[in-house]
Amino acid sequence: MDKLKIFILLCFVNSCFLAHAEDNGQLLEYDIGVISPKKIFKKTYEIKEEINSAVSMCDCVEVNVTKQKNSSLVEVEFNPAEYKGQAIAEVKLLDKANRVITLRLKAYVEK
Repeated sequence: MDKLKIFILLCFVNSCFLAHAEDNGQLLEYDIGVISPKKIFKKTYEIKEEINSAVSMCDCVEVNVTKQKNSSLVEVEFNPAEYKGQAIAEVKLLDKANRVITLRLKAYVEK
């Protein structure tokens, strides 16, 4: 009986951690369509949060953040030269409340 109680307690604690992890982040996903591997994709996204920092998850993306009043402009440059077919690139943004926002770019790179 004690093993069952311990198992249930561990399951409860694990579900609490998973629920907290899900609430702590936000995903913004953009499909940029079919692109050429020879052309750098550049776009500025307005985020309705004050972003303190940003980091790219790969060498193929450069990111720059410009703070505005109650929002931020996130400039993204994606170099698809190393990709063929489906490509996904991510940028992690940290807002002033220390929440993580994932900016995900999806594209199909021509062969």
